[in-house]
Amino acid sequence: MLLGGCSDSLKTWSKPDTLLNASNTRNLIHVAERLQVTVDQLFEVHSTAELEDGDHPQRLSKHNDPNNCLCNYRTRKGLSYCQLADRMGGISNQRVQHMCKTSRASKAGIERICRYEKMTPEEFVALYGGERLAD
Repeated sequence: MLLGGCSDSLKTWSKPDTLLNASNTRNLIHVAERLQVTVDQLFEVHSTAELEDGDHPQRLSKHNDPNNCLCNYRTRKGLSYCQLADRMGGISNQRVQHMCKTSRASKAGIERICRYEKMTPEEFVALYGGERLAD
């Protein structure tokens, strides 16, 4: 149950003809109060360019492997592949995606992100999992 019983209403809000009926309006006000924002703020549209590091929503995909500490790091930090590539010294997004999809994180990839995080590879692996490392 989301926000005190509002989950059913949240599902129907995508239909314009149901959004403004009395019960949905009450629930909309309730959601805004719970989130401590105005109702207008619930409808603000923002581009993804406005998102800062860590603001990208993450969901698990079939390519995520809990043994890959780079993948775990990206997901926990809420980073896009582009943001992770920047942190890893400007390598390509495609290379980062490949590093995150493999069942083992590359040592070179871990070393790159460890330079950014100012930690040792051992600390990184202990924090983000991934006992198995590739060469």
